[in-house]
Amino acid sequence: MADSVPIPHEMIYENVITTDEYRKNEPYIVLNEAGQSSATITFDMERENDILLWLNHCRTNCDGVVTISVNGTLLIEEYEEAKWDNFAWDVFRIRKEMVGEGRNVINILLHEDSLGVYWLSDVELNLVK
Repeated sequence: MADSVPIPHEMIYENVITTDEYRKNEPYIVLNEAGQSSATITFDMERENDILLWLNHCRTNCDGVVTISVNGTLLIEEYEEAKWDNFAWDVFRIRKEMVGEGRNVINILLHEDSLGVYWLSDVELNLVK
């Protein structure tokens, strides 16, 4: 994206499976335990600024539902708009009021009431100019 700058970040996964079952030689993460499986993104900021969270993901035909929070504040509850039949990129704008100087944390949690799994392939963060 021309009007943004990549933000270095780290990923931490809990209670997930890594597989390439449906994309040979292209592994992805499966959040499969409702209320337990999560992907946590950590990054540092020098100042408050809007950022873009890019997710290459799939809710699968089992309708995996996730909740996304930023620094402990709910961004999206029960997100179920990801494509169901294949991976696709979606972007979420995170307002500067949710992001502080120093260490920041974005958490993607398989919702406790999710009946299905959620696949996560790639994550990108960009600083909005």
